[in-house]
Amino acid sequence: MFMEEMREGWNIMLHPGKATKKTLSVSEGLKYYYKLAIVPLVITIVIGIIVAVAFPGLSKMASSNPLMASYGAGSLGGAGIVIAAIIGLLVANPIGILISSALLQLFGKHLFKAYKNDYEHTFTAYAKGGIVPSTMFYWLSSLPVIGVAFAAIFGVWSFIVAIIALANQQGITRWKSLGVVVGTGVIVYIIIFLAALGVAGLFIHA
Repeated sequence: MFMEEMREGWNIMLHPGKATKKTLSVSEGLKYYYKLAIVPLVITIVIGIIVAVAFPGLSKMASSNPLMASYGAGSLGGAGIVIAAIIGLLVANPIGILISSALLQLFGKHLFKAYKNDYEHTFTAYAKGGIVPSTMFYWLSSLPVIGVAFAAIFGVWSFIVAIIALANQQGITRWKSLGVVVGTGVIVYIIIFLAALGVAGLFIHA
């Protein structure tokens, strides 16, 4: 049932220049993402159960890696691996796609004047592009010790695919696509940093 999405995902990973040209609506993009996420989710749950039962010590090592800990599951052993997978794949990733796409569209079109097309094109670049490698191999992040390394590898792969997909969807060069992503990231981090300083200042002077 979900093999078509997995095959398409492989094609996107290996040939992003050709496989990320079709534009989807937001609902179509979310539908594709959730279908793609089912197999990695099932594999991750199975791994979590096996590691928890057979290697309880290793299970805690796996669930305490930064990726798992970010969802508050670091101290729950095998259950933490499962919880992190459910939250990460079914909740955090879709929300991240929606917010990241909105920020890129905002800055890419209105500040940098680089993007030519609407939000659906930017959303497609992530939902059926940039998020694909890290989603398909999410289950590797649940492996003890080496999970963080795999998460980093497929995180970089996802970033590269996203740059290419955004270039295709917005009709711009890949260098310009990279510039918009980096520029948006810098601006967002500066805003967050200044907001954190402001909040800290309120507490200090309270």
